[in-house]
Amino acid sequence: MAMMRALGASSAQIFGMVALECSLLALGGSVLGLGVAALAGRALESVVKGFVPLAPVGSLLSPTPASVLQCLVMRIGVGALAGLYPARRASRLHPAAALRLD
Repeated sequence: MAMMRALGASSAQIFGMVALECSLLALGGSVLGLGVAALAGRALESVVKGFVPLAPVGSLLSPTPASVLQCLVMRIGVGALAGLYPARRASRLHPAAALRLD
């Protein structure tokens, strides 16, 4: 970012780049987290059903598309909000100071 800033990138461009990076990281983490939760939930359910004498036959874990979408939107929103402060701070840094820090 220091080089981009020194080469003439505007504060808005730096802010947008950092904010986009945070949002993409949040999206990737959300998708990965939902996949791990689905797999771990099914495995945990099968283990617990082995110990419960009158457990239901069908699966108890059945996420709906609406609940998955809500989880994704919430996680991406939190990730984007968490990235606002670093994005603002990076966009306000003077180019010479940014080069000195790198």
